[in-house]
Amino acid sequence: MKNITFFSVLLCFVNLLFAQETPSSLISKNDKMSIRQLIVPGFENLPLKRKLFVYYLTEAFEAGRQMSWKQNTKNGIEIRDLLFALWEHKAAFPIVQKAMLEEYLTLILSNLGNYLKIGNAKIIPDFLDSKNLFNMAAISDELNKRLGKTTHLLDKAKELEKEIFDRDYYPEKIGKGTNLLADTQTNYYGPEITLEDINSMNIENEDLFFSYPDRDKDGNLLVRKYKKGDLYSEDLSLIADKIKHAMKYANENEKTILNAHLKTIDSGNYSDFLEMNKLWVKNESEDIDFMFGFIEVYNDPLEQRGAWQSFITIKNIDHESVRRSKAIEEVAYKFESLMPVEERFKKEPGFTPPKSEGVNFAYTGGLFELITFAGINLPNEQIIRENYGSKSFTFINLQSNHGQSQEEKFHEIKNSIFISQMYKDSYMRADLNLIRFLKTEFHEILGHGSGKYVDGASQNDLKNLYSAYEEGRAEVAALYHLTDPDLFHYKILPLEYTKEDVQNTVLVALIDFFTNQIRSYENLSDSTTEIVQAHQLGRQIIFNNLLKDGVIEVRISELNVPQIFIKENDIAKVRIALANVWEKIQYVISTGDLEMAKKMNAEEGFYNETQKYWRSLVLKTDSLGIDDEYVIDKKVSRLNAFLNPRYVLIKDEIGNISDVKIDYYPKNNGAELLINEQYNKIKKCELALLK
Repeated sequence: MKNITFFSVLLCFVNLLFAQETPSSLISKNDKMSIRQLIVPGFENLPLKRKLFVYYLTEAFEAGRQMSWKQNTKNGIEIRDLLFALWEHKAAFPIVQKAMLEEYLTLILSNLGNYLKIGNAKIIPDFLDSKNLFNMAAISDELNKRLGKTTHLLDKAKELEKEIFDRDYYPEKIGKGTNLLADTQTNYYGPEITLEDINSMNIENEDLFFSYPDRDKDGNLLVRKYKKGDLYSEDLSLIADKIKHAMKYANENEKTILNAHLKTIDSGNYSDFLEMNKLWVKNESEDIDFMFGFIEVYNDPLEQRGAWQSFITIKNIDHESVRRSKAIEEVAYKFESLMPVEERFKKEPGFTPPKSEGVNFAYTGGLFELITFAGINLPNEQIIRENYGSKSFTFINLQSNHGQSQEEKFHEIKNSIFISQMYKDSYMRADLNLIRFLKTEFHEILGHGSGKYVDGASQNDLKNLYSAYEEGRAEVAALYHLTDPDLFHYKILPLEYTKEDVQNTVLVALIDFFTNQIRSYENLSDSTTEIVQAHQLGRQIIFNNLLKDGVIEVRISELNVPQIFIKENDIAKVRIALANVWEKIQYVISTGDLEMAKKMNAEEGFYNETQKYWRSLVLKTDSLGIDDEYVIDKKVSRLNAFLNPRYVLIKDEIGNISDVKIDYYPKNNGAELLINEQYNKIKKCELALLK
């Protein structure tokens, strides 16, 4: 009886420990980024078996951690491990040096290497210099020596000096021109593989996605594959073993999908990958959905090979979000007919619209861990989308500021230096979370989910320009449909909204979109002459067209900050300009006209001297001080790093698992929290791969 009573008290204590007040998304914020955490509403209501399915899926997806680092940058792991080795001795460094190390290491971990995920620029430390790095490395070598370990951290720091500090040494992640592969710093090709080598290998289109062109020990060309027994074999084998354990808690449809994943891991065959995607898109989950594998091609300079990604979602239980997604899905047919493009590029009546859902991220891993995406439409494979449709997810908890008060929201708007005073009242009246959701949902459902190819055309026709035009198409579609004068009557926005509320929402959405494009120039390097990151280039084409048409303009404020204005606040004229852009982009996509794509890229995707000047002004906002009139808060949407939930197994008095709970982080030093979390996860993954 005493044991039972003691256990009951202990269980009550554990429940109190987890029964926090509504946790805050925001953990901490500095002048580089906000450190946030994924809040997962609805997880606590799942049955135990479903909670365990989520728990063991995350264990499986964590096993792909090292593989993502290997793919993402050539020197990322070396830099990360050097910094981790120094971090182990952080207590021995002066406070200023520790802060320098913390700032740079946080950026390296959040971006999976020394280049920006969202953007193309190299990450150069703002405060850390080679002298301080070498000093910390020397101290660490000496401390390790006293512990009986011989390390050569100082030698490694000197070896990596150019990779870390020289902004002109491989300044961009994705190369360009004749030295495209040699200048690219991602890892989708073996050392010294050239475009001529790729062309001579004659790899069939269906074999490209899982291929890794390389050389054998004698220098002969060969094609390796992402599969067990070949490239990343240890990583994929560990993932497969853990997936088999997670399958114990899966339903029958999920087991079928997971078996298709395992078959793909075994074979590395594109046909198996297509079959898995077909099964996945046809499955309508009641609570949990997931996807993992080699998915997005943005980081391959030829846009042919996928990056490792994984995510788990839980259906959103917010009634308004569910209603809005369904309302958009229901008018997808009408919006398809309203596309301002040639009729032959529109889907025929009766097409299968994307399955649209507002969901909560329960986990995100691989390429988009920490700095991740607001929504997604999958699968990317043309043949699956045309025959079976697609799934469109908007990640509600990623865009909701859980724990943020209305007062804090008003403070952010009032003190944002990028919003003109002319539009402050409009921003105050707008629901910024709703605007984020709308832009994402319209982008994924009405953008990526719309249109079709003419016979014989495919996404492969546009080569490495496809992603930019497809993202640009989705962006211009979202803006065009948002500016529809009948938007109020479609009942997509909250039912209590008046026509004036809808018009205000549209105005703020437009200002916000183009403001974010200017601010994204911050992610370019000083030497950038052209934009290559797909999302940014797609938006640039739209931006340049609307500037040329004179429907928007950029003015420099009293604080020397570029601000967006809608000419005469005439949304109808903006809509006409958007229609013209969409017509051109849709032609390129639907016909696969590579020459027109190149011509548009040169004439409408440019990054000119004026825009470089705007970038310089954005960068200078870092030095703006705080005084009685202005409280500078420019980092609201620059970089947000999201920590995954900490799932904790709860056991009863005899050791059986009785529950799975999420242990949310309190507000704290988010940077140190992120570093320690990533350090522990990487070490755990490394140990598992050694077994």
